[in-house]
Amino acid sequence: MELEIRNLSKRYGKKQALSNVSCKLNDGVYGLLGANGAGKSTLMNIITGNIEADEGEVLLDGKNILKSENQREFREYLGYMPQFPIQYRGFTVLDFLFYMASLRGISKKKAKEKIDELLDMLALTEVRNKKMTALSGGMKQRLMLAQSVIGNPKVLILDEPTAGLDPKQRIAVRNLISEIAFQKIVLIATHVVTDVEFISKEIVLLKDGQVLKKAERETLTANLEGKVYEIKVPVSELKRIQQTYLVGNIVKEREWIYVRIVSDTLPQEKNVTIVRPSLEDVYLYYFRE
Repeated sequence: MELEIRNLSKRYGKKQALSNVSCKLNDGVYGLLGANGAGKSTLMNIITGNIEADEGEVLLDGKNILKSENQREFREYLGYMPQFPIQYRGFTVLDFLFYMASLRGISKKKAKEKIDELLDMLALTEVRNKKMTALSGGMKQRLMLAQSVIGNPKVLILDEPTAGLDPKQRIAVRNLISEIAFQKIVLIATHVVTDVEFISKEIVLLKDGQVLKKAERETLTANLEGKVYEIKVPVSELKRIQQTYLVGNIVKEREWIYVRIVSDTLPQEKNVTIVRPSLEDVYLYYFRE
């Protein structure tokens, strides 16, 4: 299966949200990385049919899913987790999941088996009879993930799936995504590098509505070889270093500060060591934040 995004553009008034975005996705997990306002959610909403593109196509195995006659068929293949949780007043967690399963045409028996499995995996079993409106932010996020995968979709679109989750819950979500990704196209939009660093087949970097890079993590980090450094300085020098360089991390050990920076040129400092680049360094280098 192949999902091809071809020359997508979208404008909101004077703001160009997407500009001629193109890429191809096959089975596997893809991380869509970009700062807030980069165009990630706009791209997700176009793919899922929630908003219309001004120009371009989205093709699933050669068929344009943006055309009205193809949208219904595509929705049968699609699982979608929006950035902001859906609220169904009066629905409990179980009510909501059974309702979403019924929309997928899943029998009640099969739905119960799948729902029990997802509730356990996402630590929602104890709140299964709780009203959706009474859930915490993290619980709502996990519930949205559960509904997105309940129908075993072939294309899974996840918009900021770990927003509001604690570290343990983030790991559980990443593990779930890894488990269900076999023979699926999974696109995860996030600005949290660790969400996609080790589970993604490829990373797509989106900045100001344009694709900067699409490559494997190893390729992206290899491109930064020789551009990531650790500088050892006394505390008194820290402010100057922060004002001079693009700083990714700061660690204090006794009287010394170890500052990780990204730079195109060798820092003119006394204690400088070249270090191996990470995906966080890639993010910092391209997005400057």
